[in-house]
Amino acid sequence: KSKKLVEPDIAIIRIGIEVFDLSVSQARSQSAELMALVIKGVTSEGVESKEIQTGRYDISPRYEYHEVLKQGRAVGKQVLTGYVVNNVLRVKISDLDNIGKVVDRASTIGGDDVRINGIEFNIDDREPFLSDLRKQAVSDAISKAGHYAELSDVSLGPIISLSERGADQERDFQAAGYEMRAMAAPKSTPILSGELEISLLINAVFSIR
Repeated sequence: KSKKLVEPDIAIIRIGIEVFDLSVSQARSQSAELMALVIKGVTSEGVESKEIQTGRYDISPRYEYHEVLKQGRAVGKQVLTGYVVNNVLRVKISDLDNIGKVVDRASTIGGDDVRINGIEFNIDDREPFLSDLRKQAVSDAISKAGHYAELSDVSLGPIISLSERGADQERDFQAAGYEMRAMAAPKSTPILSGELEISLLINAVFSIR
């Protein structure tokens, strides 16, 4: 296994609008109007339209449970109160210094209906890193196999099979898995990208003599 710590160069922000209303049509209309304003605000902060896509859209009923007396006994009753429309954008940001401004603009425009459903940091092009990791992993595999062969008093033969699988882990800070509903502060929200650990695991099978 070989690994390398690298700085991320892109961020994926999931910006959602959650609207509740008594009717589906009203909830959809409000959601569409707010999302159009959010998209306009996000693009005004330098995000290209091609980097914005709908990641989720759903409409669901909302119920409340009320207790009613039925033949002298309290019985729970499900009552439809309205409908919720969730519309979530997946926004790719290449300028990491701009993340706070994008989050603040979306939060200001969306108000209490905005949801920041997570920020994920990543590498746009991993292949150059993976190429170096492959070289390191194969070199380590040959070295370790040779050591085991020496300890076992056998000679190491050629590689019979070689396979790989990648496994990436985020290090330090990742602002994912939370939901932000508060209005943005006057100053730009600080977002820290931290580091990513890119790792590559190979399975090598050697013949012995």
